[in-house]
Amino acid sequence: MTPEHKKSGIHYAWIIMVCMILIQGGATGILTNCLGVIFSAVLSDLSFRAGDLSLYYTIRSLTSAVAVVFTVKLFFRKNTRLVMVILGLLMVSSYGAMAFFHSLWQWYLAAVLFGIGMSCNMVVIPVVINNWFRVKNGAVIGVTMASSGVCGAIFSPLCSSLISMYGWRSTVLILAGISSVMILLPSMLLLYADPADRGDLPYGESADRGTVRADEIEVPQPPSYIFGVCVLTIMLSGSLIQFNSQLPTFAQSIGYPLSVGALFTSLSMIGNLAGKVISGVLTDRIGVYLTGFLFFISVSIGMLGYLFGTGNVAVLEVSSALYGMQYAVSMTLPSLLFLDLYGRTTYKDKLSRMQLINGLASACISAAFPYIYDLTGSYAPVFVMAIVFELIGFSVFLYLLRYTRRRANYINSINDR
Repeated sequence: MTPEHKKSGIHYAWIIMVCMILIQGGATGILTNCLGVIFSAVLSDLSFRAGDLSLYYTIRSLTSAVAVVFTVKLFFRKNTRLVMVILGLLMVSSYGAMAFFHSLWQWYLAAVLFGIGMSCNMVVIPVVINNWFRVKNGAVIGVTMASSGVCGAIFSPLCSSLISMYGWRSTVLILAGISSVMILLPSMLLLYADPADRGDLPYGESADRGTVRADEIEVPQPPSYIFGVCVLTIMLSGSLIQFNSQLPTFAQSIGYPLSVGALFTSLSMIGNLAGKVISGVLTDRIGVYLTGFLFFISVSIGMLGYLFGTGNVAVLEVSSALYGMQYAVSMTLPSLLFLDLYGRTTYKDKLSRMQLINGLASACISAAFPYIYDLTGSYAPVFVMAIVFELIGFSVFLYLLRYTRRRANYINSINDR
């Protein structure tokens, strides 16, 4: 090993964490999370139907799902930095190009390019962190994923102010420029997919280890239906994060101005931030399943607030923060769940397959949200669906907890013979 990190006193794993934070913050925190505010202004300016413009999200999700397996393989098998730079360019260029759009088909084409660009982030970021960290990986994944919440909380109200001052077209260009710096520079200068690529060992691992970590032991592979059960949980709950883009429209539908909708979006990003950090820390301490229970309950309470608290802004604000915790269920917990179920050697492939299936299915589910509003004039049916999805997730995690405990008891009984 070349102990370059020891000379500076900082393990390079922490540099990788900063790199991942910037990429996640630029791609998801700014480009994705601020799009709902942008689209509200587009709808007012160009008189599109909400459902028609929201097909952008569906096309983006479907494209991302189809591309994920291919782009993940490219990232880990080819030039890591070059692949991430190309994917980043697809994101920021397709986003910035919206400043010159006037027709729906242009947004649909941009959705394809953006979907390809963002396709591997949800696999690459947690896997790279798990490669670099042998301890505290749950907390580090939580903090890294939380960067999208930090950027969303900062840039959503800023986006609304920029639209008021300069219009949505100039705002799109400003956001694309900021994100290009956050995504492209770290990718070109700092990124390494694995410690071995730099001659390092992971953080928390010494060169003369006397023991082997539990997550490095070859664990018995779960039966095939376990994968399907996990995908079902993540698919249903994951579809709910798309509702974040509908928050400004939801606020306007119940009589509040765009600024209140932007506030709801900011509060959901605060919930996003807190939820990801808390979920990562809790997973290190009490495990992924008990952590999941707490978050399924919290999001359900938020949905109940949306359903019955439309006349009380304070209730809606608290509900927005609780709803934002859904991001932890969809973005922080999956990699830790698959790592626990399948072990370090095989979980990456399972995670890629899950993102493929989840992207295809959740895109179809989430596409129904704006059309439900168009047809009924209310988002109440969406909130009822969300509560059902959370209850299913709670039940599945309870089953998985019991399964892993039975598996652990079986392994222990064999070792004791």
